[in-house]
Amino acid sequence: MPAFNEAASLPAVFADLQVYANDFDWLVVDDASHDNTSEVAKSFGATVLTLPLNMGVGGAVQAGYIYAWENGYDCAIQFDGDGQHRAKHFAELLDPLQNAQADMVIGSRYLDGVRYRQQVSRQIGTRIFSLVLKLFLRQKITDPTSGFRAVNKPLLRFFAKHYPQGWLGDTLEALVEAARHGFVVREIPVTMRQRKHGTSAGSFLKGAFSSCCVLLAIFIDLFEKKHPNHGKPAEDKSC
Repeated sequence: MPAFNEAASLPAVFADLQVYANDFDWLVVDDASHDNTSEVAKSFGATVLTLPLNMGVGGAVQAGYIYAWENGYDCAIQFDGDGQHRAKHFAELLDPLQNAQADMVIGSRYLDGVRYRQQVSRQIGTRIFSLVLKLFLRQKITDPTSGFRAVNKPLLRFFAKHYPQGWLGDTLEALVEAARHGFVVREIPVTMRQRKHGTSAGSFLKGAFSSCCVLLAIFIDLFEKKHPNHGKPAEDKSC
């Protein structure tokens, strides 16, 4: 769970986890918060990694993947600390991994008629990103910026070593890198809450500029050489 100044949101997040995921290990990566995010997380029994400086979402998520890989986990679920994601969907996210049907499963806000209130600019951006991914990957991803994801052990290993750090790189570029290295990506429909507390990762101007940058980065990624010996192994293991 990457978290930056989420102390106000975490009690509700952990209340949800206690009901639906009490048998999971909880890891919070505190991205150099200015509030007491770490203390609140520890009070609920979570393991906390406190980064010495703000790395952004990509850096915080990769730190979580490194921890999961080095500690021998078979799978990991990426879960936001702002209260938007719902732990009741954990079993649905893990099912395709456990049945060896996917290496990454994304919780989508837009599948099967699910409705999610969002700014018009973000809706437009999501559709553009979805179209770009469909053109390049030949696969439709309805919610490419969703940070609600589950990955299996082979992809855990890959992300621990290779994970995009730029804004939206943790979602869009990560999808491209996973797909072009042979990992299978699927989506399932989920419901999400609206953010009530905390700090959003970007403003409209930052979002517009960074969106152009990440589209350029995706284009460049497609022509780069693949990371040697770090693609999907021939003998994959389910979660």
